[in-house]
Amino acid sequence: VAGSEARAVVMLSNDLSREVEAAVVASALTGPGGDTVGVKLRTDPDVVKLAPGSRVPVTLMVDITETLFEGADYRGEVNVPGLSPRGVPVIVRRRG
Repeated sequence: VAGSEARAVVMLSNDLSREVEAAVVASALTGPGGDTVGVKLRTDPDVVKLAPGSRVPVTLMVDITETLFEGADYRGEVNVPGLSPRGVPVIVRRRG
């Protein structure tokens, strides 16, 4: 709903044989037409330190604003460089 904050928690795991300490990087959100929207995806924490075999929860947050069309999908990704070659896909949809 416009004016609210959406939150989700993802679990990151380190399947490597070495420790990883890096920033959690959130991409820009893109709308249905491929245009970047001025809504920022945030993470908490913004830096993770993972020993081999360990896991850590990361909270994703985004402000739902009037600039997001109701019912449209806005796509982005959250990644930790050096932890995995692919990120966690994120879809944001305004419901009202």
